[in-house]
Amino acid sequence: MRDGNPLTHFLQEDNRMAYRVKAYTLREESTESGTRYFISFKDGQGKSHELEVSEQFFMEFRQMERRNRNLF
Repeated sequence: MRDGNPLTHFLQEDNRMAYRVKAYTLREESTESGTRYFISFKDGQGKSHELEVSEQFFMEFRQMERRNRNLF
């Protein structure tokens, strides 16, 4: 946890485990008023969640996906 962020530590330490099995789904939805962005995942108890996120968060997450795909 060099930067103090436990998520960064998790992603660095458990990189392979975290990305070999995709634990989330990214989805875009086009509407008359614009595009909406969502991330879906299951929590530790197996309960499904879907969150609407900002375009910036969504695009950063996609970039992270692409970078991690190149590691394998």
